[in-house]
Amino acid sequence: LQPTQILIVQSKETKELLSDKAMLGIGNQFRVKDAPAIAVFLADLEISHRIDRVEKLERDSQTRDPNYMNVMPIAASFLTGEGHAATF
Repeated sequence: LQPTQILIVQSKETKELLSDKAMLGIGNQFRVKDAPAIAVFLADLEISHRIDRVEKLERDSQTRDPNYMNVMPIAASFLTGEGHAATF
């Protein structure tokens, strides 16, 4: 499970919108608008609410090893802070 994504934005309109709305300082607003592309980092802070959907998508795709799929719910509980390993 990777609760993060990186989007590469090249659209002039989207870069302008992000530069105005992303709480950037004046210098960074200019850089975002001027850059040929920017990377936007996204994090899913509530991945535990979507584990069932992620597991279903993985099972439906039939691309994962069955052993991986058997361990996935247990591993997910630790990685999302719901298992004992994540609570120290």
